Amino acid sequence: MERYANWFRDHRLALTLVAAALSSVAALGVARLRFDDVPRAIFASDDAGYRRLLDIQEEFGADDNDVLVVMDGRDWTTAEGLAVLAEAARRAAELEEVVDVLWAGAVPLFDGVGGAENLMDLAAEDPARAENLARSNPLLRGRWLSEDGRTALLVLRLPPDATSIGALEPPIRSITALVHQIDLELPGRARVTGVPPIRVELYRLIRRDQVRFFLIAGVLCSLTALAMFRSVGALVATTLPPLVGGLWAFGAIGFLGVKIDLLSGVLSMVVVVIALTDSVHLMIDVRHSRADGLGPVESATQAIRHLGIPCLLTTLTTAIGFGSLGLADVPAIRHFGLLAAGAVSIAFLAVLSVLPLLVSVLPSVGEGRSDPASSRWGRWAPPFVRWVLRHARGVAVAGVISAVLCGWLSLGLVPENRLTEALPRGESYRALMDAQDAFGGVLPSYVIVEWDPGAQLGLEELLPVLGAVEEVLGRERRLAPPLSIRTLLAAVPAGLTIPGAILPLLPKDVTKRLLRLDLGKALVAAGSPDAGREVIEPLYERVESGLAAVRRAHPDFELHITGTDYVARTNINRMIDELARSLAFAAVLLFGLIAFEFRSPRIGLVSLLPNLFPLVLVGAVLRLSGYPLQMASAVLFTVLLGLAVDDTIHFLARLRRERRSAVERGEDPDAERVLEETFLTVGRGIIATTSVLLVGFGVVGWSPLPTNRTFAALSCLGLAAALLGDLVLLPAILAVRVRSRGSRRERG
Repeated sequence: MERYANWFRDHRLALTLVAAALSSVAALGVARLRFDDVPRAIFASDDAGYRRLLDIQEEFGADDNDVLVVMDGRDWTTAEGLAVLAEAARRAAELEEVVDVLWAGAVPLFDGVGGAENLMDLAAEDPARAENLARSNPLLRGRWLSEDGRTALLVLRLPPDATSIGALEPPIRSITALVHQIDLELPGRARVTGVPPIRVELYRLIRRDQVRFFLIAGVLCSLTALAMFRSVGALVATTLPPLVGGLWAFGAIGFLGVKIDLLSGVLSMVVVVIALTDSVHLMIDVRHSRADGLGPVESATQAIRHLGIPCLLTTLTTAIGFGSLGLADVPAIRHFGLLAAGAVSIAFLAVLSVLPLLVSVLPSVGEGRSDPASSRWGRWAPPFVRWVLRHARGVAVAGVISAVLCGWLSLGLVPENRLTEALPRGESYRALMDAQDAFGGVLPSYVIVEWDPGAQLGLEELLPVLGAVEEVLGRERRLAPPLSIRTLLAAVPAGLTIPGAILPLLPKDVTKRLLRLDLGKALVAAGSPDAGREVIEPLYERVESGLAAVRRAHPDFELHITGTDYVARTNINRMIDELARSLAFAAVLLFGLIAFEFRSPRIGLVSLLPNLFPLVLVGAVLRLSGYPLQMASAVLFTVLLGLAVDDTIHFLARLRRERRSAVERGEDPDAERVLEETFLTVGRGIIATTSVLLVGFGVVGWSPLPTNRTFAALSCLGLAAALLGDLVLLPAILAVRVRSRGSRRERG
C-alpha cells in the first residue's frame, strides 16, 4: 500500500482522469442495466422438483397466474345471488387480458340421465332446483361456494405468457378497476387477491421503498455526517466516494449483461453501506493528520498508508463472506453472492481512489474539531475505557456467557416463508385470509400422478389411484377439497354411463388441466393454506406418508407433490438454510484471514466473540419474539457479519500501529495504555460509522412492508450489538490476554 500512496501523491491528475473516465463509462453501463422481474426466478433451482413444476406448467398450464375474486356479504346460493355472480363473471370475461373465467356457473353438472347442464340455465328454468344444487352439489359446495353459501370464488385466468411483473401489471390494473366497479354497482362485496395481484403489489411496494428509503436514508446519513464532522468538505469527501463505488459496481453489472433480480435489488444499499464504513474511517484519519499540521495532499497520502491495508482486509473479508454464497445450490443465492462480492470490491477501489482525491482538493476537509481530546468524545471516552479495562475479566466472562446463551437460543430458529409475509395487512391480504377461512387452502398445490404412456393404462386403472390420492388429501382439513378428473366423473349419477363416454362432455379446458392421457400424467389439485411452517411441514409430512402407501399399492404409478406454492416454499426454505450454512463457512474463513493478517491464531480466536455476538443476539431476539428465520433476516446476518468484522479489523490494525509506536518510544507494547490509546483513536470512527448506519437502516422502519420493518429493527439491534462487541468485549478480551501474558512472563 506504500507504493500506491506514493503513486497517488505523485500522479493525482492521472488518477483524476482515470476516475472520471471510469465514472462516465459506468454511467453508460448503468443505463444498460436489466431487471429480472419474473417472480419464479427467485426460487428457481436445478433440482428435480423445480424441473417437474416447469414441465407441469407447460403441459397443464401455469398455476400461478390465476386471479381470485372473492365475493361475500350475501347468500350466493339463491337465484338472485347466482344472477349477481353471473353478471360479475360476464363483465370479467369481457376484459381483453382475461383468457377464461371459472366460477360456479361454469362447472359442468349432470342431470338424471347423464347429460350435462348449466347452473344458470337451470336457475332460469327451475330456480328452486338450482338453489338446491348450489347448496349441495359436491362440485360446487366447498369449492366455488363456501359451506354456508356466503362466500363465492371467481377465478380469472390470465394468458400463460403473463409471467413477469411487467406482463402482469396491465391486466391486474384492469381487473382491480373492474372489481372495484362491481363492488360499487352490484350487491355484496367483491375483492381481488391471489398470487398475481399479491406479487404485483409486493414488487410495486419494494421498488418504491428501495428508491424512497435510499434517498431519505442518504439525506439523513449526510446530515448525521455533517453533524459529526461539522464541515461541508468533509461531508462531500466522505459520502461521495461510496456513491461513486455504487456507480462503478452497477455499471460493471450493466456491461456484463447480468440481470438484477429481487434479491439482488438490495445490493445498492449493501454496497454503499459497506463502502461508507471505510470512507468514514479514512476521513477521521485525514482529519487527525490535518489537526497535526499536515497539508491536504500529505493527509490523504497518510490515510492511504495507515488504513489502506485494513480497508483492503475488510473488503476481502466481506467479499469472502458474500462469495461463499457462490457455493449454494440455488441459482438466486449464487447470483446474489457473486454479484455482492464483486460489487463491494469495486466500491473499495472507488473509495480508495476518489476520497483521497477529494481530500487533496477540498480545503475545508480539515475544518472543525478533529482532536478527540477537545471534543465530548475526549471527555467521556477515557473514563469509560478505563472502567472496561479495570473490569476486563468480568466483562469478558459476561460476554462469553451471554453469547453462549444467545447462541443456544438461536439454534432453535427454523427457516420459514409465506406468500404474504411481506404483504401489508391491506385488502389483498384480508381477502386471501377470508377466502382461506371459507374454502381451506387457495394457493396452488397438486399431486402429479405419472405412468408410462406406452403401458396401455386407461381410465379404469387410473381412477382407483386418483381416488386413493384424493382420500389422502381429503384427510387434511387445512387443504381445499381435492379435485381431479375422477371428481368430475364421480358426479355423474351412478350407473348412467361409463367414464370414457362421459369424458367428452366435460369442457376441454377443464380436462386438459387435469388429465393428459397422451403424456401419462394426471393432476389432483388441492389448494394449500398460506400458513406457517409449524402448520405446513407436518401437513405435507402426513400427505407424503399417505402417498407412500398409495405408491406401494399401485407400483405402476409415480406420485409427487408439486405446485408453485409447494416448490416455492421448499426452495426458499432451502435458500435460507444455505444462507445460514454459508454464513458459518464465511465466519471460519474470515477469522482465519484475520489470524493470517495479524500473524496470530489467538487474535483470530479473540475476534470471534465480538463478531459473533451481534449475530447470536439477533437470532435470540428472533427466537424469543416468535419470529422465524426468513429471507430478509438471513441476508441481514451476512451483512451484519461483514460490518462487525470491518470494525474489528480497524480496531486491531490501530492496535498494531499503537504497539509499534510504543516499541519505537521504548515503552511496553503490552501495556494497557496502548489499548486505551487504540480505543480513543479508532473508537470514534467506529461510533461514527455505526451512528450513520443506524440512521440509514432506522429509516427503513417506516416502510409499510412488515419484512422491511423487521429488517430495520434487527439491523439497528445488530449494529448496536456490534458496537458493544468492538468497543467493550474486544478491549476486555484483549486486556485479559495481555494480563495473562504478563503473568506468564513474571512466572518465567
